[in-house]
Order: sequence, then C-alpha cells, then structure tokens
Amino acid sequence: MQKCFFVFCIFQLLILPTPVRSQESKGLDDRRSLFGLHLGFGESKTDIYHVENGEVLALEQGNHSFYAPNFRLAVIYDLRLNRCLSLRVMPGVKLLDYQWEPGIAVVNRPSIYKLESVCGELPVDIKLHPFRKGNFEPFVLGGIVYGFDFTSLRNDIEGVGQMNAHDFKCNFGIGVDCYTPILKLGVELKAGFGIIRPNTTSNDNPFYFKNGPTFSLGVSIEA
Repeated sequence: MQKCFFVFCIFQLLILPTPVRSQESKGLDDRRSLFGLHLGFGESKTDIYHVENGEVLALEQGNHSFYAPNFRLAVIYDLRLNRCLSLRVMPGVKLLDYQWEPGIAVVNRPSIYKLESVCGELPVDIKLHPFRKGNFEPFVLGGIVYGFDFTSLRNDIEGVGQMNAHDFKCNFGIGVDCYTPILKLGVELKAGFGIIRPNTTSNDNPFYFKNGPTFSLGVSIEA
C-alpha cells in the first residue's frame, strides 16, 4: 500500500506542472481555470453493522472506536463559471484506519477489529464566493462525492465482511482563499454525509464498516 501511495504522489507531481506552465502568462484573476494540490485531514464516523437472519443490526461501539482518522491527497481543477461561482473537481485518494472495539463482548470474536482502507474519491463541488476583501476571498461550497473502496476487493480480512465498494456522499463546507501574485492558497472545513446503506450480502463473517458523517480540514495550493 505504501508503494502505491508513493507512486500516486509522484504521478501527481509530474502531471501538475504542465497545465500550470501553460497559463503562466496570465494573472490569477484573469485565468478561467486553475490547477493545484489538496491535503486533507479528518475524522470519519464509523458505523458497524451485522447481518443476522437477513436483518441489518447496528452494533455498539467501545471507547475510541467511533471515529476513524483519515488523510486525503488530491489534485484540483477549478473552473471559474462567473465572478461568484466556480466548479471544482478534486480526484484523489483517502487513507482510513478503521477500528471497532465492541462495547459488549461478542462470543468467539476478536476483542478489537482493525482495518486499513484505501479509497479513491471524486468530489465535484460548486463554490460560491460572492465577494473579495483585499487578497482574501471567503467561500461556501456544496456538491457530491463518489468513492470506491479498494479494500472491498480483498477477501482475506479476518472477522470482517465485504466492505461497501461504492460510496456516495453529499458535501458541504466553508473556507477562504488567499491570493498572492503567483499562487492561490486555500483552507476549508468540510462535512460529508453518506447516502448508501451497508452491503448486506451474507457470508461467514457478516460484519460491515460503513462510513457515516465525515469532517475534515483541508489546505490547497493552486496556480
């Protein structure tokens, strides 16, 4: 997993300079499109489900297991539609560290479940930036996120059922962009809310991790 993550980072750094150099002759305010990188850190609420007699049951959680930390790396394409609206697409990868410590012991099951997950994500957001004060431009955003969990392709996860391969979320956030002569720096707070139920396919270990609300802090750089 570390090798894949390293290759992905190098790939992003290699493809980024091409569109940036093509626009060097224009000022940031004159460019209709910008490209950049985004780093995000957050917490994902983790819901655990168990299928019993065809019924999906929510399981209780113990201490320090309700939220899964996550780290996100993405590339940015920002298209300015008009003075107040922009369309932003940010394909990237997200790393999560799931953990479930049962609040009540489960017979013949481990006391702690741990699982590292790698997700590909494609958020598409509309940014509303109605005014600018000097070099600072506050904004609000909203959109949808499609995610694919590569861990769902594995079948060797002890004690855990198949992960949901596909995930859809609604995204909302606020932030501020700071303009410099050659770069635009941004910081934002976002919340995402899932809209897919857990996979209920029956198998020998029918436990399911399902992402709940996700809260994150992100920083970006664009040119």
